[in-house]
Amino acid sequence: MAALRLVQTSARARARLSESLLGRVWLRLREVEFLDRAVVLAAQMFLAFIPMLIVIAALLPTEAGQGIISVSRTRLGLTGGSQEALGELVAAREDIQRSVGIISVLIAFATATSFTRALQRVYERAWRLPRAGPRESWRGIVWLGGTVVYLGLISVAARMTSGLPYATAAGAIGALVAAFGLWWWSQRMLTARRVRWRALVPGAALTAVGMVTLALLSGRIVPRMVENNETTFGPSGVIFALVSWLIVVGTVLVVTAVVGAVLVQEDGPIGRLMRGDESRDGWREGRADRSDAEGRTSQVEGG
Repeated sequence: MAALRLVQTSARARARLSESLLGRVWLRLREVEFLDRAVVLAAQMFLAFIPMLIVIAALLPTEAGQGIISVSRTRLGLTGGSQEALGELVAAREDIQRSVGIISVLIAFATATSFTRALQRVYERAWRLPRAGPRESWRGIVWLGGTVVYLGLISVAARMTSGLPYATAAGAIGALVAAFGLWWWSQRMLTARRVRWRALVPGAALTAVGMVTLALLSGRIVPRMVENNETTFGPSGVIFALVSWLIVVGTVLVVTAVVGAVLVQEDGPIGRLMRGDESRDGWREGRADRSDAEGRTSQVEGG
């Protein structure tokens, strides 16, 4: 009897957990296989980082290109041979411009778009959307271009405002606002406009806070990881450290996307407030407009 009561109590506890918001988030995370998705995003980010860094350094204006490289060196905490290699990349910018051709650019963008496809699939699974068709493949390229422009602008802004009074506080606020705009637009673009702008606000806000927090922490954590691994394993240790940190970044991207989607799709007042519609499907693009039209029609018929 005691064993039976224990089993029944455990079953009731699991049922209560699955009915809670935390339980639904956990079930959705398991549904999207968040750890696998995070590792895939990390691998794609790592494979895309170096080629895109070279292309960006070569093609963007001098101030923007050097700003991105400088920020990358600072955030990653590169030292020793790795720092010297990145310094040679900055010094050889003109040589790179002459050597980078159309094929090199296409290869770099093809590698980078594999990351955009992986991120797009994360958003689709978080919202339980079907895969976008081949017609929507251009969205990944547009997102990539917009992200490159975003990185260039914030790098230039960081270099221009460094040393100014209150630069740290203003920079943190500016980075948070800019990150919110980037991820709000990113979700809209990569979900192929199937989710309303309002419904994407929670996920964008959570992602912005998470990514800005990681950016601030990276200046403290990643340099130690890179230095320790490079000292122990040599240049290959840098790869271990970077991939480990990118898995953390990928996990934040997946978890914030899932939490934002679950919050908006909730039946309760939180969900209704965030999607601005009584219907659970009110987060879908065009669904709220149809509901309003149906409501006005019924009122007219009733009158």
